Amino acid sequence: MTEHGPTPDPTVPQTELDEDGLRRLLAGLTAVREGDLSVRLPDTGGGILGEIAGVYNDMVGHLSLVTSEVTRVADEVGAQGLLGSRIRQPRSRGV
Repeated sequence: MTEHGPTPDPTVPQTELDEDGLRRLLAGLTAVREGDLSVRLPDTGGGILGEIAGVYNDMVGHLSLVTSEVTRVADEVGAQGLLGSRIRQPRSRGV
């Protein structure tokens, strides 16, 4: 037993918060910070990291759609001078 709880059994696979899964998450978050919305996290087959990967992938997909829509509106405004153009993004709030 450690001061933080029972000593993990090394023969039991880690399905929850393993370092490799956290490093994949960190790499994905870093990619988004750098503007790369193409990175998706693999489905780990369950557990909390699987849930986080699913939410991350949904979030990045949504950000990609928003980015595409902002680009479309900017192109429309630039090409046609339509200052009344609005973003069409039903899942977003405040746009």
